[in-house]
Amino acid sequence: VEPAAAYEALERAFKSFVVSLFEAPAWNRTLQTLIRRLRLAAEAADAEGNKQADFNSKFAQCARTMVVKILTASEKKYGALFLVCALFEAFLKLKNVTMCNSLLPMLQTTNLPPVEEFSVSQRVMYSFYRGRLAIFESKFVDAVGFLQTAFELCTKKSLKNKRLILCLLVPAKILVGSMPSDRVLDKYGLYPYKELCEATRVGNVSAFQRCLRTHRAAFVRLGIYLTLERIQVLVYRNLFRSAAAICGSNKVRLQTMRAAVGAAGLQLDGLEVECILATLIYRRLIKGYLHHERQVLVLSSKADPFPPLHLVLGPSE
Repeated sequence: VEPAAAYEALERAFKSFVVSLFEAPAWNRTLQTLIRRLRLAAEAADAEGNKQADFNSKFAQCARTMVVKILTASEKKYGALFLVCALFEAFLKLKNVTMCNSLLPMLQTTNLPPVEEFSVSQRVMYSFYRGRLAIFESKFVDAVGFLQTAFELCTKKSLKNKRLILCLLVPAKILVGSMPSDRVLDKYGLYPYKELCEATRVGNVSAFQRCLRTHRAAFVRLGIYLTLERIQVLVYRNLFRSAAAICGSNKVRLQTMRAAVGAAGLQLDGLEVECILATLIYRRLIKGYLHHERQVLVLSSKADPFPPLHLVLGPSE
């Protein structure tokens, strides 16, 4: 079967199913399978190079229309959250954040019951995908809130799901200044994260980069690699904080910072180190300023020059 023809047939089946048959929870898995196959058919049709139609856009529009139909049908309202979660999954696979966000106003402007009234499994799914969406948008404080909720709602027997949630929750928490305990990482077998956390804690930049390279394939598969790369700036911050503490002064020579970077196993010239420090100052991760002519980093003497991250980040960063 041609991919385009397969897509058209699956779209008809999906529309008919939602309108005529779908009611939660009996048909949830069937609905999820239909959505996944419809998305894969759209991807295959677009990959074939069909110039007459953008099948991923057709899929997005079809899905949006079906959400409206089910949200306005009171007898099907308890299946609406599952449909929305299945579409979150599909749109995130397509990296279509705009379509994910377009679903949220629909949930808020209809007669949908509060999320707390849905089954625990649907609440876990909803919180998980909201957390993933927040990570896509670099809203790490929001991501921690949603993913923590999903983790806490999971039963103790759901080790696989808890581990999957932690794969996203751990980097989000690091980026807001909360380091997970070794006990949690050991319990769920998150050993690569344990290496990253230790490197971040002590400011070992070379060990952090080595861990990213070693486990790159796994991190990419989880869709978390680029988020983990963002932690590197915090590794530098911790390294410079240690160097400043050793100096015991609010005026630190840039040569000292270059030496610290060298001790961490990296060979960077003076200008590169200055650029990293300037980035940290611009992002308010270090309070102070650079005196280029004197080659000195002047740290704030009135406030903590390395403020806690939760004080630096806004509510939606």
